[in-house]
Amino acid sequence: TLGTAAQAQIAAPRLNPLSFHPTTASNPAVLSWDGPSRIGGGIGESSVDFTIPGLSTFEAAAGDGSSAQLRWVGETFALGLDRWSLSMEIVPLLGGGDIELESTIVGASFQMNDLFSIGIGQESGISRFDVELETSTLPLMGATLRLGEVFYLGFATGTETIEQEFTNVAGSATEEERGMTRIGLAYYSRDGENGLHVEVWRNELDGINTATLTDEAEESTGITLEVVFSNILLGYESITGEELSAVDGSVQEEQDGSTISLGWVPMEGLSLVVSVTEIEINNLTNGQTTVFNIAFAGVAWAF
Repeated sequence: TLGTAAQAQIAAPRLNPLSFHPTTASNPAVLSWDGPSRIGGGIGESSVDFTIPGLSTFEAAAGDGSSAQLRWVGETFALGLDRWSLSMEIVPLLGGGDIELESTIVGASFQMNDLFSIGIGQESGISRFDVELETSTLPLMGATLRLGEVFYLGFATGTETIEQEFTNVAGSATEEERGMTRIGLAYYSRDGENGLHVEVWRNELDGINTATLTDEAEESTGITLEVVFSNILLGYESITGEELSAVDGSVQEEQDGSTISLGWVPMEGLSLVVSVTEIEINNLTNGQTTVFNIAFAGVAWAF
């Protein structure tokens, strides 16, 4: 499964006005720095390659996705809405069925003296693999501190509610809660046609181990590097993550991912962005490897 977030903006906003991934970690306090206001959307294609030890790699699923984004950024107050979705069909060799991944992020923030911002928001997600359905709701509170106009510190926390069920079994739904913390440090500068964004971040989710539901703990660390020169964007994001057993803390799964982006991103008017994401997930308990591939093209209007 796609457990850990593959992209994040915890301390500072991206220079990419329209990134795409259905498992993004956010901090609502960042919205205060995420100008200009804009509206956008995009479409993507995705596939999943699966490797079973002793057998060759084959395509396990394929499909497409879409995204929508809205930002309104005023002098002190900001609002944001992001929605992503992916829909894929599993090949008959693995039993058929559908994969659906969805994420909705809403938030609002308030900044004071161009120095400090606070924000509240909520992330909602759906992960469905054939008859296995997991939904999550994560109310968030966050803050950022801006130093020297270009350095940013970010922090967010919340309690996530997880519900799991088998859609073909009546009354199988179970629900539990777990804690989440995120921290980030960034250098961010955008001056007209040029800009630079460098960020490191950390995302941690507690494990759940109850009589009715078990969900592994998650830890991920990421790096973001974005450069804009003459309004041309070059972006790279990298992540390493682990799923840890909620019972004994042993590593059950490792994840490595990267996203490369290229775009035309002026401060006002039309922006165009294309990106390619690859996420490799290694299951250490059975040796199986899953690779998610996503190609995305988006357009946004900044005002």
